[in-house]
Amino acid sequence: LCAGADALVHTVIRKDVITAIPIQRLRDHARAAFPREACGLLGRAPDPTVIRLVCYQRMANLAAATDRFEMDPIAVVQGEQQLRAAGLELGAVFHSHPGAPPTPSTADHAEAWPGLAQLILSVRWNGDNSGELTAWMRRGDRLRPLHPIGRCLA
Repeated sequence: LCAGADALVHTVIRKDVITAIPIQRLRDHARAAFPREACGLLGRAPDPTVIRLVCYQRMANLAAATDRFEMDPIAVVQGEQQLRAAGLELGAVFHSHPGAPPTPSTADHAEAWPGLAQLILSVRWNGDNSGELTAWMRRGDRLRPLHPIGRCLA
């Protein structure tokens, strides 16, 4: 399910703050999907005090437009079942913004899943393999920043 050693970005441990993310898997998927949006699910270690994302599951993007993402609901349910079987819970939804900043679009605000962190990676195909990763959580009817994660450099 989540084989392989991922480089993790660590931040300060506080409630509702992301403390670890499998950065390389997100970057690799976003690069492979370019110029379309990549999307997937992240498994969370069961800890009520922090969001420690330890596993990434790629999902196919079914959206016709290149600037949108849509996951197959059956694949999402299967992915969540696999995470639970591995002792994890669904912790975040990921997608990339090819050639755009990692800020939520109008669609991102409208379609964000309540209770789950939303990770957005800005992707540019300029050869330097860089991209800014941001994290968001629905608060009321809008996504609010969870924690500044910063640039993800190769």
